[in-house]
Amino acid sequence: MRKYIALLLVFCVVVGTMAGCGNNVPTSEQTTPPATDLQATEEVEPTEEVEPSEAPKLTEEEEKGNLFPGGYFNEYNPKWGTYTESGGEMEISVNSKGQLEISIKKTGRVKHAAQVYCDGFEILENGVYKIAFDISSTVPRTVEWRIQLNGGDYHA
Repeated sequence: MRKYIALLLVFCVVVGTMAGCGNNVPTSEQTTPPATDLQATEEVEPTEEVEPSEAPKLTEEEEKGNLFPGGYFNEYNPKWGTYTESGGEMEISVNSKGQLEISIKKTGRVKHAAQVYCDGFEILENGVYKIAFDISSTVPRTVEWRIQLNGGDYHA
């Protein structure tokens, strides 16, 4: 079992969550070329440690207390993804208005056939959290959402 357990925010049956078409931002994967043993080595003199002149700048998410990575959708964050099964079919992107956009092509045969999730955040025992989001759809839909631990028995 993996030591790293990802917590998921699952919007079960996101059957229309921000359904839409157009302005899809394709995701791109960047890879780092593998290092080779034949790389040249050079001797480097140690340098003097210097104290930073200013405190590191906080990201917009850190300033506003957002714990979800990529939660403001300035650009697509690969920690947000989709899960489909039983005939569900959907695409995820960030539109030009800075909104997460889900285009559901097929709703599937079960309630949870099309889901959006977010990996990579932590919820602490006895912590108090506030979850807020705006949601819209171009067609009438029913949406269910919950926070769950990914894997295991999927209980809330």
